[in-house]
Amino acid sequence: MPGFVKKITVILLALVLVGTLGLSCGGERTFQQAVFDGTITISAGGYYDIPFPWGNNFRLVVSFTVSGSSENNIVVLILVDRAYTDWVSGHEVTALYSSGQVTKGTFNVPIKLPSGGYTYHVVYSNRFSTLTKRVATTVNIEYHPVPE
Repeated sequence: MPGFVKKITVILLALVLVGTLGLSCGGERTFQQAVFDGTITISAGGYYDIPFPWGNNFRLVVSFTVSGSSENNIVVLILVDRAYTDWVSGHEVTALYSSGQVTKGTFNVPIKLPSGGYTYHVVYSNRFSTLTKRVATTVNIEYHPVPE
């Protein structure tokens, strides 16, 4: 019987170890917060801004499709508040993400900034075009809750 007890003990320890590793290495749930879901119209030479306040350490998931003209492309930018203000004023800025001119896309951008809250801006820019565009888009935040 002692051999049997030893085997059971080893099996139980192995199960506890696997369970512990499973919880600490990927057992976290991912939550999603919708920021925007709809269709926007961007005038010729203009832009559309979707601002939202959030902390840091999250993923921004943006999907979009451009339509409405013979030239169906836009530039999508992710900016923090200060960069957005400078960009609106016509200054060169460093974006957290810039798509280049595209007609559609889905991107998943990790945002990791120093601690604190920020106002972020998802900007759909049509500044380069003389045609109005329509953009069907969704913007979502994915995050892991901080353990209490």
